[in-house]
Amino acid sequence: MIYGLFRFELKKNLKDKGLLFWMLILPILFIVLFGYIFSNQTTDVTFDIPYMDEDQSEMSEQFISALGSSDTFELHAQESPDEAMEQLENGDINTFVHIPSGFEDQMMSGEENPVFFHYNPVNEESVAPVRSLIENVSYSFQEDGMRSALNDAELDADEILDSGIEIVAEEQVASAEFDTITHIIPGYTVMFTFFIMISMVMSFVKDMQNGMVARLASTPLTKYQYLLGKWFPYILIVLAQIAALLLFGYFVYGVELGNIAALFLISLALAVITTGWGLALSLNHEK
Repeated sequence: MIYGLFRFELKKNLKDKGLLFWMLILPILFIVLFGYIFSNQTTDVTFDIPYMDEDQSEMSEQFISALGSSDTFELHAQESPDEAMEQLENGDINTFVHIPSGFEDQMMSGEENPVFFHYNPVNEESVAPVRSLIENVSYSFQEDGMRSALNDAELDADEILDSGIEIVAEEQVASAEFDTITHIIPGYTVMFTFFIMISMVMSFVKDMQNGMVARLASTPLTKYQYLLGKWFPYILIVLAQIAALLLFGYFVYGVELGNIAALFLISLALAVITTGWGLALSLNHEK
């Protein structure tokens, strides 16, 4: 009796085009759509550095070149300090680096040598990287000046300026490629498994309305056998849905499936949970 009810319920759902759309076609459409959107987003972030070099010396050119040595920062020469400050006040730019006249002479003579860094405090996320860059470049110029002075005094500059700290860089290589699609597919797979609850409630309601439950009450089939016969087909449908969506991700997007045994156990647990909630909702509706 249970097997007959199982086959009947399974065949009925496989013929349901609405169930096929909600459980398989719609999640695939979502995966393709959001996979396309996120795969076309660039992760390259650049920061503009508007600058004005009034000194026009070899030293100031080296300073500006050091600021633009990374692809992350783009240099933009300004016509005049007044025009740049006006753009900064209007919010057209976030930062402005001004190297005044006499930069090289003051550096060579050891005098105070300010480089003016103007910024808009509202856009701190764009200002902070530029500020850090200027501080690092300034420190590098200061170290070069000290090294030159120590060499002129016939002292060992490398020994004096040695920080005594060794930085050991270790590159971490990922075991597998990880991108946005690797969690879009499992995420939508889990989300759309819960749509099975709607079909389960509708199936129980139809059984009550067409008198099937009353007819089964006159047979040797117990209420527990009836519930199991109705429950197991939906567990199988959810497992098939999970397998179809994950295989779609594997063949179309190259998503690694990992440990198949662990994946099956997780999928089985998910199928039991979602259909169990659907069964609970159905029984609550019957009451």
